[in-house]
Amino acid sequence: MHKSFCTALVLCLFLSSGSTLIQAEAKIKNNIHQKILPGAQKLGSGRLTYLGWSVYDATLYSKNKKFSFKNPFALTLSYHMAAKGNNIAKITIQEMRNLGLKDELRLATWYRQMQAIFPNVQKGTELTGVYSPEKGTQFFLKQNSIGTIKDKQFGKWFFKIWLSEKTSFKSLRLQLLGL
Repeated sequence: MHKSFCTALVLCLFLSSGSTLIQAEAKIKNNIHQKILPGAQKLGSGRLTYLGWSVYDATLYSKNKKFSFKNPFALTLSYHMAAKGNNIAKITIQEMRNLGLKDELRLATWYRQMQAIFPNVQKGTELTGVYSPEKGTQFFLKQNSIGTIKDKQFGKWFFKIWLSEKTSFKSLRLQLLGL
């Protein structure tokens, strides 16, 4: 009985370490920021919670060690719960309003664009937004591009949701910026 217990323990350790290696390898392959922003480094990460529920983990990547809207960067959200793409777009617009954007025509245009881009998400869905001062904002679902909003002002307002000093998510902002 002792021998079978040891065999089972070794087998469990082997299988769990193999599964960990597979998971780590999958994460490396799914890091779109390296594909789009070669040499990008993780600046910081944190978790957004709402009323005790984990909504998503956020990670900010940049080639520069200090965040700036003058340089390209990527923000990845790894969801812990399901949400409809339409609701993500609505919340995004509301957060932009909370930050002070009052141009309702522009907000309506961006809302329609986000509705067309943002998919419904499930636990484990990973969405990445890549900001480029020259090209606008490109969105990815894992490795696949799902859309681009070329309006350069969109990218600034979109990412301010997490990165502005006026954000609703002050603790998450500090974590993302590595402060």
